[in-house]
Amino acid sequence: RPDSSMLEVDWRIPLLVIHSLADEVVPFGPVQEMVLAMLEKEFDIEMIVVSDLTHFQTEGFVAPLEAAAEWLQVLWSE
Repeated sequence: RPDSSMLEVDWRIPLLVIHSLADEVVPFGPVQEMVLAMLEKEFDIEMIVVSDLTHFQTEGFVAPLEAAAEWLQVLWSE
């Protein structure tokens, strides 16, 4: 869950957020707002948006997690 204190952290690592529009436990709006606020502060953050998965449909997050693995590989090769 996003918390305004996250904007005060000296993030030294890139962040990747994977979140579904259909998440019924952690609403999408506040997460997106936090990501946008972090981008405004020039944090190294990216977001992958998934559309039709609920919070508990973990098997549906395979493709975004595979994308996260590729994202990490690119970062580690820099």
